[in-house]
Amino acid sequence: MSTLARVLTVAALVLNIADIALHVAIDDVEPLRIAGNIVVVAATIVVLAWPRARRAAVPLCAAGASLGLNVGFIALEGIGPLGAVLVA
Repeated sequence: MSTLARVLTVAALVLNIADIALHVAIDDVEPLRIAGNIVVVAATIVVLAWPRARRAAVPLCAAGASLGLNVGFIALEGIGPLGAVLVA
C-alpha cells in the first residue's frame, strides 16, 4: 500500500470516528448515518490489517453501503438539498 493510500485510509478512519463521536456528544444520534460510519470504519480497519482486502471491491462495497445508508437517512428524514449536501 502506498504512503498516500495509507494516509487517505487513516484519514477516512479518523473522520468517521470523529463524526460518530460528534453526533453522540451533541446527542444527535442518527442510526442510519452512524451505521454508514461504522461500515467505513470496519472497512478501513480490514484494509489496513489484511493486505488481500486492498482490492477495489472492499472500499467500493463499503462506500456503496455507506452511501445507501445515508441516502436512506435523507429520504426518511425529508432533508432538503442543503442538508443532503452536508450529509454527503
